[in-house]
Amino acid sequence: MNVPRPRLFWVAIAAITATATLSLLPGLLEWLTPQTPEPAVLTSVPSGERKPDGPRHEYMMTFSAFPPLVRFEVVPAVEVGPRIADDEFVLGAEVGGESRAYPLNMLGKPGSEVVNDSLGGQPIVATFCGLCEAPLVFSRQVNNRTLTFYVSGLAVDSSMLIEDVETRSGWIQIEGRAIEGPLQGKMLDQFPALWIDWKAWRTAHPSTTAVLLSRGSRKYSRTITGKSAASRAAWLDAMQWGLARNGQTGSWPFAAMAAHPVINDTFAGLPLLLTFHADSLSTTAFDRRTNNRVLNFTRRGDKLVDAETRSTWDPLTGRALSGPLAGDRLSPVIGTVSTRRAWNAHHPESRAWQSPDLTRE
Repeated sequence: MNVPRPRLFWVAIAAITATATLSLLPGLLEWLTPQTPEPAVLTSVPSGERKPDGPRHEYMMTFSAFPPLVRFEVVPAVEVGPRIADDEFVLGAEVGGESRAYPLNMLGKPGSEVVNDSLGGQPIVATFCGLCEAPLVFSRQVNNRTLTFYVSGLAVDSSMLIEDVETRSGWIQIEGRAIEGPLQGKMLDQFPALWIDWKAWRTAHPSTTAVLLSRGSRKYSRTITGKSAASRAAWLDAMQWGLARNGQTGSWPFAAMAAHPVINDTFAGLPLLLTFHADSLSTTAFDRRTNNRVLNFTRRGDKLVDAETRSTWDPLTGRALSGPLAGDRLSPVIGTVSTRRAWNAHHPESRAWQSPDLTRE
């Protein structure tokens, strides 16, 4: 049977239209269906490849995936109960006399690595980089302006890149330094922060509060880190405490500190006391001067004693508990806990402490 030519024409048009409609249907349905943003994949970008003031669409994509975290539950320690296990590691911060814990297993969830908070009357941001294992706390004030930070979804030289809402500048978390955007070159002021287990932090700071988020993992705990001698040794070998001061950088590997848990050092003109706590797998650092006098410390049980006055000190808080200096408190030194690999990537000139005679490699 012969089909008239006009009918063939309309049959062809209908076929083309149907094919086009079917090809567009998935996209149309996706556009009509409400979408929940998927977490962005953390992409590592070598520091020399990402140009300042990059494409704005890149910022908008990461912003929509990881909105700023500004609302969360804060509870007193006595109300935490089983929501944080005693052996879980936390980021412990004390600002303006107020203390707070941020569980690393909760900060480690994608999108939760940056918490915009206020503590001791100061706007702060608590951050945790799972790539470099660095729990750090910074001030959110730059140039008399309070910034709001979020996870960019990008990494530079094994460190998370965070961005601020107000200027869309990009900041390297392990350094607190802006590497792109209107604030390029600025440094965030840093507050003391401890990598410590929840029981030890709560004991040293009984009035502490804790931030509770949904849990991302359970791997950050003393039990898991030290479940075998090999795993504990590997973790100690991978981690360090680093200090940048007066143009100099140095690191104190956890493995070395575990063997020498009290270190009286001097670095860049600073009389430095470092203590390593085997039970909580944490380290504390203080300026060992008080009343214009440099002290030298040794361990006595779970406390410290200075050779000059025989006063007894709490190694976690740096407070003198008894003796002639009772009530005095050593000033904390702000350093960086991170993997040795990440620290050395950002501080290639850094030298590592390796023995009691204070020689450096």
